[in-house]
Amino acid sequence: MKALDVDLNTARRRALVAGLGWLGWGAEAQVLATTTTTTNTTTQRRLRFDIQLHNPGGTPLPPQPLWFCAPLSRTGTQALVSLDSSWPFERQDEWGGHTLLRWMTPALPPHGLRALTLDAVVGLNRLPRAEALEPGAWLRPERFMESDDPAIAALALTLRRDSPRATVVAVYDWVRSQLEYAGYVADDLGAAQALRERRGDCTEYAYLVVALCRALGLPARAVGGFVVSHDDAPRSTEYHNWAEVHLEGAWRLVDAQKEALFERLASADQAGAHVAFRLIGDRPLGALGQAHRFVTQGPTQVRMR
Repeated sequence: MKALDVDLNTARRRALVAGLGWLGWGAEAQVLATTTTTTNTTTQRRLRFDIQLHNPGGTPLPPQPLWFCAPLSRTGTQALVSLDSSWPFERQDEWGGHTLLRWMTPALPPHGLRALTLDAVVGLNRLPRAEALEPGAWLRPERFMESDDPAIAALALTLRRDSPRATVVAVYDWVRSQLEYAGYVADDLGAAQALRERRGDCTEYAYLVVALCRALGLPARAVGGFVVSHDDAPRSTEYHNWAEVHLEGAWRLVDAQKEALFERLASADQAGAHVAFRLIGDRPLGALGQAHRFVTQGPTQVRMR
C-alpha cells in the first residue's frame, strides 16, 4: 500500500512550503527535528456493522431512504479499501473525504424487522502523511467548540509553550488530567460547559482540546469514529470522538480521554487503531446534515448492533 507510505523528507519539504512559521513558534525547527528513523507501520482493519430496521407501528411502512456515514475515504493516516453490503447501495463522496451510503429500505409489515450488514476494510498508517491547509482553516469558533469563550481563552494562554508541539502536549495533559470522565452522555454539552463542570464524555474531551488549540492559533478539529484493536464488529455504544491538531504539516491524533497522543496506532502490535468516520463541525454533511452516523427519512427505527 505505497499510497499510504510517508516519505518524511518530502513531508518536511511540504510542511516548510506550507509556511508553518506564521505562528511565530519556530515551526520550521520542529519539522526539521522530526526523526527519519521511525518505522511507519501499515495495517488493515475490517469492520462489520449489523443494522436492524424496525417498524414500531401497526401499519405497513413503505420503502424509505437510509443514509449512513462510512469510514472517511482518505486522510493522512487512513484509506478506505472496500465496502460490501448485503443490500445494494449508492455511494456519495462528500467534502473532507466523507463517504455517505444510501440504501432504499424494503417495505416493512406492521412490527416487522429486517437486517442488513456492511463490511468496510480500511488501511491505516501509524504516522500521518503531510497535508497542506488553506490559511485560516479549522481555526474559527464553532458550536460546542467555543474557542472565543473568555474562560477557554484565559486557560489557553496559560498552556502556551515555546513550540506548537509542546503547546499541544500541554493542552492534552491539562484536559486528560483535569476533566472527570462522566461515561456516555447523550447530548453534546460543548467545550465551555465541560470546562465549567470539569467533566464530560469523550465528546467533551475532544471539543475542549479543539477549542483550546484554536484559541492558541493551532488548527484543530473534532473527529468521530471507532477505536479498534483488531478486525471487529463495533457496537453503536462504542462510537468515539477525539481531536486532531494540524502540527508539523500533518493532522495528528490528540485523544485526551483515551490517552493517545500523536500516533494513530498506539504500538508496534497496532493496538488501539482510530478509524475516522466523521469530521464534526458546523458544516452540514449532505443528507446527514449535522447527524454523526445515520439518518432515515421516515418512521423506521434504526438500530446498530
